[in-house]
This record gives sequence, C-alpha cells and structure tokens, in this order.
Amino acid sequence: VAVIVYFRHATSAVFRTPRVAISNHYIKYEAGPIFTSVTDVMGLLWIKSYYKIWFSFMF
Repeated sequence: VAVIVYFRHATSAVFRTPRVAISNHYIKYEAGPIFTSVTDVMGLLWIKSYYKIWFSFMF
C-alpha cells in the first residue's frame, strides 16, 4: 500500500511540475499528507503512462 501511495505522490508531483519532479529530493519533499483529491485522481490517471518511467527511476 505504501508503494502505491508513493507512486501516487510521485505522479501528482509530475502533474504539478514535470521538470523538477524528476529529481529524487523534490519527490521526498513533496511526499506529504497535504494533497487534494483532484491530484490523486490525476495521479491515478497518469500512473498508467508514467509507471514504467518511475519504476525505472526508483528501482
């Protein structure tokens, strides 16, 4: 479950600023409980296209 939430936060960060979200430090800084439901839905929609990219970056 934590991995899915982490991927969701990563996708929401990508939706906000695609250029800075690539760095790992920005993802760790933005990984917080303060997220709107809209960003979560967009993250779920974007996780299908960015799953392979984030999987390669994380693992």
